[in-house]
Order: sequence, then structure tokens, then C-alpha cells
Amino acid sequence: MKIRKSLIALTLLAMVFTVSGCSGGSDKESKKEEDKKEPVVSMVANDVYVEPVNPTNAQITAYNKLSAALENQDTQEEAKQVAVSFAFDFFTLSNKKDQSDLGGLEFIPTAYINKFKDFATAYYYGNYPTIVNEYGKDSLPEVSDVQISGFEEAQGLQYNAQPVEGYYVDLKVTYKEGKIPVDKLKTSMKVTLIRMYDYDYNPETDYSGNYAESAQPKQGYRVLALD
Repeated sequence: MKIRKSLIALTLLAMVFTVSGCSGGSDKESKKEEDKKEPVVSMVANDVYVEPVNPTNAQITAYNKLSAALENQDTQEEAKQVAVSFAFDFFTLSNKKDQSDLGGLEFIPTAYINKFKDFATAYYYGNYPTIVNEYGKDSLPEVSDVQISGFEEAQGLQYNAQPVEGYYVDLKVTYKEGKIPVDKLKTSMKVTLIRMYDYDYNPETDYSGNYAESAQPKQGYRVLALD
């Protein structure tokens, strides 16, 4: 299965994500307090993608760009902004309640959500309690910026043994300064997106077994691979 193969790439992140401390002065603590007082950016909703939960201001700004792409019916820009919003939500741990509070699931194909949860918990989110216990919750990684460094149409993609259209999006990710060295975090990646009909992600749904969807599927982009 494609998602299984691609998510193995996250093991590289797990191997280098060795938490190590570095000195942090009072200036950094003061800056964090100032950041917390930033005015909240208003979110512009859309009818295709689920809104992020407890998002940072930077994440809201990214989601608003996704909404704008939909409003303009620009499917290429939509694909780019799906990749950006996924990176913000998945790699930001600072706004998550615990290691089971996974981000980015709204951009994963419904049929792959359960496997994605297993891999993400084992190879990235499993670091959550270690960071909190040793350095405090303020040390959890937070994505501050995501830049698109490459974009091209993908060839030969398949989903459920059927050909699908999609794109490769290369991203450069920047994190807020903290106690975890940047070289221990994943800062570059290639996201493979496919265009498909799928259902909204519902955190109350048990995706491990058979489940029924009451709503109609929507056409949009989903993350097929992350390298």
C-alpha cells in the first residue's frame, strides 16, 4: 500500500529526533509570552476542507490561502495550499493535547487514516511526552512558516488500483526557536497529492473497522505520500 511505503520515510525523523537540551535565557521566555498575546487571525472557512483545531496564527493564514484558492477555482494553487496546511498541522505539536492528538488527518484519504495514525504515533508524535516531561510543553515544536520550493504534475499515480491525477509539492519548513535544535526536526519534504472524492475527517469516528458515512463525499486533494 502506498501510504505504508511512504510513511516509512518518517522513521528517519524518529531516528534523528533525539531530544537534547540547550540553554534558553529569560529573553526567550519573554518572547514566548509576547507571542501568546498576538491577536488571533480570523479564519475564512470553506466547504471542502475541515477547519484546523486550535490552530496557530500562521496556520490560520495558511488555511485562509487554501480557502482563497477554492474561491478562485484554482486547482493547482489549491493543491499547493493543501500541502502547506498539512505540514503546518502535522508537524506542529505545540497546539496538541497529547501524543494521540494527531494533526493533518483531515488531509489523509479516509481509507488510510488508521494506518497513518499508527505510523505517525510511532515515528513522530510518540516524542510528545518525552519533550513535555523533560523540557515542558513550551518546548513542543511549532511550525512558523512553510515555503513551496517545488511543484510539478505527478505521473503514474494510483489509488485503489485506479489511475488518479495529482502533484508533487516540495516544501521547506521553519520552526519557532526553542530548546530542540532545528537540525533535529524535519525541515524539507516532498508531499504527493492526489485529487479524489472523499469524506470529511471526523475525530469521533473509529476508522479501525467498518463505519458508515452519512454525508456526501467532496472532491479535493489528499496526501498520498510524505517523503
